[in-house]
Amino acid sequence: MLSSKLLKECKENRRCEYLNARDYVIKSKFGVLNYSMFLSLPDHVKKRSIIVCDEASELEDKLVNYFSVTINYDKLDDIIPKNKKLISESSATAQLWLTDLAMQLEEFIHTYMNKLTSKKIKQPSFRELTRYKNLKNLHEKIIQVLKNWNECEYVIEKNNEQATFVPLYVNILSDSIFKFADTVILMSATIIDHKTFTKTLGIKDYKYIEVDSTFDPKKSPVYCAGKYNLNYKNININLPKVVNQALMICNHYKGKNGIIHTHNFKITKGIQARVRNNKRFLFREGAITNEHILEEHFIREDGTVLVSPSLNFGTDLPAKHGEFQIIMKLPFLPLGSKRVKMLFDKDKQWYQMKMLVNLLQMSGRIIRSGSDSGETFILDGQAFSILKREYKKLPKHFRDRLQ
Repeated sequence: MLSSKLLKECKENRRCEYLNARDYVIKSKFGVLNYSMFLSLPDHVKKRSIIVCDEASELEDKLVNYFSVTINYDKLDDIIPKNKKLISESSATAQLWLTDLAMQLEEFIHTYMNKLTSKKIKQPSFRELTRYKNLKNLHEKIIQVLKNWNECEYVIEKNNEQATFVPLYVNILSDSIFKFADTVILMSATIIDHKTFTKTLGIKDYKYIEVDSTFDPKKSPVYCAGKYNLNYKNININLPKVVNQALMICNHYKGKNGIIHTHNFKITKGIQARVRNNKRFLFREGAITNEHILEEHFIREDGTVLVSPSLNFGTDLPAKHGEFQIIMKLPFLPLGSKRVKMLFDKDKQWYQMKMLVNLLQMSGRIIRSGSDSGETFILDGQAFSILKREYKKLPKHFRDRLQ
């Protein structure tokens, strides 16, 4: 967090690589930005002839995250008295409470800024500047939520520590990207059902094009090897059996590098309890992050197995770093999320589509180029029947890999 004076000096003397890169992208005819950065730009610099949205299957989640806000009561003790917490999840009550909070925040920020810029304080502390910036960002988020409240049908969840506001629908929010281009190209290798996908994003006029993969499917077969369902009813009984299957596969690939996608920490702990202190298995747990285990995985030469519930997106395991992978459970979204449960009740096809998108993402972690090869094993017994039922909706490049 920089003081306004130091930030001004950095801009004038062009000392900040981040600001220089951002300004270059804004001014150039061609630029690459992540979704969050693009959405945060002022409207007058977003306009383009063409906008290409890569990894478009993630666009719904990106919009949901960007247009959501969480209010942590502990961080606003001097703004929200303890008896002023949100008391109801009804839309009308929550909207009124959030509007009142926005007004209180605006007044507090104004007073706080006057304090920081007063002559009595020569140089505000880093802590004070950081708090001011955080409060300002929170206020902007709340205003953004209130602006879209009625059209997006916000979902409210609360407990004693916080209140969260999440848009149920993104069909209106997608316009925060689409309206700034004459042509929008959505690219993804994991679009399952383009009709459900476009409906979710509010797209009515479009052309769907599927291009054949240049990868050889014979080098990356996918096996539905499981006979034990890992659904909510059966997971406690069947998990030990599926763990046995996974460890047999790992033994078959002794000395090779692989990954086990666990989908949740319950399955992660189930594997951990069986292998105990076996150093071959690198677990995502507690303070040990995905970054930690990936770093060790790439350094070691003795063949390690990554075990994590959260390496299905963006993980790059090319060549010898990913010679096999195991998908323990079909990655259905958790129905403990109020938004997910509401959408599940309204549209089962949306719920199925989201699972299949996640499954395809997992299946692509070890096949990163045409020269890569590796086998994928799906051990959840539900997989065969579901993939058979949804077979025609799956992209051809994935259908060709199924054995």
